[in-house]
Amino acid sequence: MLVHEALRLVLLADAGVIAITTRIYPSILPQDCGFPALVYDRQGKETIERMEERGHAGIAAFIIRFWSISSLDEGGADTVYALDEAVRLCLQGYSGSVADPDSSPEESVFINGIFYRETRQGYDDRTRTYQCITDYEVWAGETQP
Repeated sequence: MLVHEALRLVLLADAGVIAITTRIYPSILPQDCGFPALVYDRQGKETIERMEERGHAGIAAFIIRFWSISSLDEGGADTVYALDEAVRLCLQGYSGSVADPDSSPEESVFINGIFYRETRQGYDDRTRTYQCITDYEVWAGETQP
């Protein structure tokens, strides 16, 4: 299981997030999906190396971006801010093992820590949606070569 897939499972298990939406999508917002919605995507990754052994440490730092999106008809800016805050309360400082019970054999990822980085907000006239775009740095286990 990939780190961003594990984060989706964490969000779907959080009462604060699912009270606002269960529409959580990777990379692209599907057409006519309804609002409010949350989209996530991996923006970057840095593999951590071990200096003493000149090898892979088995951990990486990922930048994961979340877009909280809502239309004026579905609560507008207030809903977007509430969803962004629910995501922050769920993820910031999180650590632990995340398992996908639907995979066979069961796959898991260990998340060492999640750190809030930055939020930007805005309104898109073309799509008539409010958005909060928030980046998190996620330190997690990675398969060693």
